[in-house]
Amino acid sequence: MPRGKGLFALLAILALMVLVLSPSFAYYLTTSPKVDHQRTPDPESASRTLIILHTNDFHGHLKPIMKVNFLKLGNLMVSGYPNIATIVRNYRENYPNVLYLDAGDWITGSLLCDYYHGESVIKVMNILKPDAATIGNHEFDWGVKGLNKLLRMAKFDVVVANVFPEAGSNVKLVNVKPFVIKNVGSLKVGIIGVVTPETPLITMEDNVKGLRFVDPLKVVREYEKYLGPKVDLLVVLSHNGKREDVEMAKHLEDVDIIVGGHSHTKLLKPIVVENGDHKVYVVQAYKYGIFVGRMIVKVKGKDAQISQYNLLPVIDDIIPDDPATKSVVDKLSEELSEVANQKVAELSRRYTRDEITKFSAEIAREVTGADVGVMNTGGIRSPLGPGVVTYENLYACFPFHNYLVVVQLKGKDLRDLIKHGIRRGNVRFAGVDLRRTDGGLEIYIGDERLNPEKVYKVATVDFLARGGDGYFELKRGKIIYRGELFREVMRKYLRKLER
Repeated sequence: MPRGKGLFALLAILALMVLVLSPSFAYYLTTSPKVDHQRTPDPESASRTLIILHTNDFHGHLKPIMKVNFLKLGNLMVSGYPNIATIVRNYRENYPNVLYLDAGDWITGSLLCDYYHGESVIKVMNILKPDAATIGNHEFDWGVKGLNKLLRMAKFDVVVANVFPEAGSNVKLVNVKPFVIKNVGSLKVGIIGVVTPETPLITMEDNVKGLRFVDPLKVVREYEKYLGPKVDLLVVLSHNGKREDVEMAKHLEDVDIIVGGHSHTKLLKPIVVENGDHKVYVVQAYKYGIFVGRMIVKVKGKDAQISQYNLLPVIDDIIPDDPATKSVVDKLSEELSEVANQKVAELSRRYTRDEITKFSAEIAREVTGADVGVMNTGGIRSPLGPGVVTYENLYACFPFHNYLVVVQLKGKDLRDLIKHGIRRGNVRFAGVDLRRTDGGLEIYIGDERLNPEKVYKVATVDFLARGGDGYFELKRGKIIYRGELFREVMRKYLRKLER
């Protein structure tokens, strides 16, 4: 690194250390003196100011992960729950009126999480105890029974208002509330939780059997009517996505802040939606615990204003580990070390998620002898390489419990599938050739033009074969082969990535 760039990176890291590790100084540095708890001459004004910290889409990242050229500072280890715990504890110990909220998808994404079916994540969350958390679609990855086990373990408030038993079903979520009211200094803060109604489409259908997911806007509007007169500040914890949160905000009268998740959006500043003289702030803090969102909220009467907002980078190299949390994570890691450290392959360079998705479609087609391979980009969660790839690395890349299958599909349905995939851009195909002709776009399977009446074999994973991600075209066919976990297929064939 050139000397100038190295000096800049060093100064930037020192500045981040001050921001993240010293709440007092960071508070003075980024906040108007009028909002400062320790400087304001008006005690009532101070008591009606609070700090909200928030995370979302943690996905089981109990240990730090490598981010390439993070914040243009070089390759850094980021995230890790012991680091998040340090940040939250520092704020709680230095300031009154602090809330820590989480917007769902606590689990699925790391071996250390999934080996224990998410229980490892709940154990560390119980140490820090978020003031409130909602669930995400991935909390259903072990089915309702698995989720209820986690909910029974949780020693913090879990809020979700839009999930109900289907008519005649006795399936329900335990230990959840539609909302909570928290007393924070002199403030009463209402917190409503919602999860995406698309959950039945983006998880295995058996995982949510017996449950009904209601439009979040419908339930939030009902609860804001009830809670509005009772609280000073009303917050929605939403695992619904940025676009959906912004749209919902347009129709709300009493909600002040939507703390979001699901879309993995890095919002460097709040989106402000104005409904007449009422403002709704929408925030989201990216994914994997790489950042902790931090806002300072001033409440005057029934009006709330976010006076300062930023994302605190969770950099393992500069943040001391929270001892209690680190002890639990280390113990769980030690129990898994033999499995986690198994060598799978050695790669000469870094392969992106998109490259691995394309390769996965090719391998699925190759090992099954199918005509076409298809994989969804959302099923691959991290890059791989360079260097040794351990089983823990492989698991982080392929965290979902998807099985390799072959679907027998008529040509006209395959054509619809390919067009759907091209339009949405979130799947990759192998064995499909798109050719521009005078008559428009032609689809070739191998060397032959697609025949609408011919029956083709399509290799994919069972999640997609059952209509996952909304690819219902695959449900029109018949599963004629079911293989092993696709992660295990990739364990055997990953070396071919460099062929």
